[in-house]
Amino acid sequence: MQHNGRITMANLGHRGRFGNQVFQYAFLRIYADRHGLRLQTPRWIGQYLFGHSEPRITEKPPTTVTQVDLKNAFSSQEPPHVDADFNSQFMSNMKNYEPYKAKFVSLFQPVPPISTIVEAGMEKLRKQGKTVIALHLRRGDFLNARFAKHPRNFPIPNAWYLNWLAELWPRINKPVLYIASDDLKAVLPDFVAYRPVTAADVFPEFPSEPKFVRIDPSIYPDFYVMTQSDALAISNSSFSFAASLLNERCWKFMRPHKSGKLVPYKPWKSDVRLNLR
Repeated sequence: MQHNGRITMANLGHRGRFGNQVFQYAFLRIYADRHGLRLQTPRWIGQYLFGHSEPRITEKPPTTVTQVDLKNAFSSQEPPHVDADFNSQFMSNMKNYEPYKAKFVSLFQPVPPISTIVEAGMEKLRKQGKTVIALHLRRGDFLNARFAKHPRNFPIPNAWYLNWLAELWPRINKPVLYIASDDLKAVLPDFVAYRPVTAADVFPEFPSEPKFVRIDPSIYPDFYVMTQSDALAISNSSFSFAASLLNERCWKFMRPHKSGKLVPYKPWKSDVRLNLR
């Protein structure tokens, strides 16, 4: 049904990092399309990477929405919120998004100039082995005392990934290990026996301009590899979880569990993030 109302998210591009913004935009676009609403956004990294071009916000709507029932927002015949500015994370169990899986995936495909670069890098990576195994080892703000207090926020020990690799590696035909991390110097030494590849090895000239608020586009190659890997072990992070949702070739998805190890998961049947302690 077509409505004359509009929705906005004034802090899109400012609230959270790349993974958070994927879920924020996905909700906004799916909700707007589902109910025939006009969407206006500020400038954000998705315009550069994925070619999104919604009109800029002309005036902030009178209502601010901070809590959203995703299932109701998508399934209701009438939109629960019209002429509203959203300020939420929109992360829940992905069963709520699964009916819109094709739409979700289509929203985060790189524009031609970017796809040319990342596809070339991926081809270079695949020449090093038949099976690409990608790991995401998040450190960064998880080491910050304020963030680390939350039960979802702590750096997963390298040993969890090493234990999984020790079991998997001998059974794989010509594997190549790719490591994505915001602190490579701290994590790479533990994986040296696997001769890991990083973004610097296969994407040496990925552009970092233009600069976006809080987000440097040069983080995208790590994200892209995780969308294309054959096996993927993520951290407890929306960044790598979002990548797993876009990966349509992966046969093994693994994530940290409070049992103290990596466990299999199904991206489109799972919560985005877990409490691990």
